[in-house]
Amino acid sequence: MKFQTHGIKTSQGLEKAWYMLSTLTNGRTCITVCADGYKSFSKEVRDAFIVENNTEIMTDYFEKDSFRVFPDHPLFHEVAAGFRKMLAFRIKVSKYGDHARKTLEELDRLAQAAA
Repeated sequence: MKFQTHGIKTSQGLEKAWYMLSTLTNGRTCITVCADGYKSFSKEVRDAFIVENNTEIMTDYFEKDSFRVFPDHPLFHEVAAGFRKMLAFRIKVSKYGDHARKTLEELDRLAQAAA
């Protein structure tokens, strides 16, 4: 499993996803990885992470798969590397490069705390 700019490369191919930093109500910060589209993550991803999806078909509430990666997770640094690739891409091509730079600084602080 490799974490890329536009998702996660698994034996199933590229599973499109995007990354963000999240601060939970308990104050813990983590990387949240969200599926890009309503296709579920593969078994390979589900075996490595606790994937959440609270879709409720009866009430027409739909969510995309997502999972959180905390600094103590064994794959945290690999996920952070994929996140960095996404941020570098956004800095290069987006008019929102300043926001991506700020997020990259926050990610680096989180990764240093995990080391």
